[in-house]
Amino acid sequence: MRRIGLIAALAACAVLIAAPATGAGPRDPVGEKFSLVLPCLQGLDPVPPEPDTDFYVRHGWGLTPALEDDLGQFTFDLWVDGVELKGMLIVNAGSGAVSRAWLYNFPGGLNGEHTFRTVWTAAPGSEHHDLDCTFVVNFGS
Repeated sequence: MRRIGLIAALAACAVLIAAPATGAGPRDPVGEKFSLVLPCLQGLDPVPPEPDTDFYVRHGWGLTPALEDDLGQFTFDLWVDGVELKGMLIVNAGSGAVSRAWLYNFPGGLNGEHTFRTVWTAAPGSEHHDLDCTFVVNFGS
């Protein structure tokens, strides 16, 4: 019984230590959303947040329940300046759909030019297609 209490206390400490100073939890976005869809799908210039301002990227897949068996094969990956970032996976179900999205927080934002690469990967054999695009974003100087 003491061991369970100790594990619970250590887990609580780990959560407190890992929580960002902004007060947001790991599943909570910080700042405004920066969408990467239009630069990828339509080739439009991205409209970034102001330099050095908190923002987040959250992208993934919205799927019908018929694809739930393949859910784990639908992925989203993000690289900035050639470095692959690790996002927080968030899965939600309801209203006849399942969403599988990844959240990437950028506390403190970015400044200057940065190269973003986004890769949406669909389950093999599904009606969905992969999308891989790279573009430069200028967050001011």
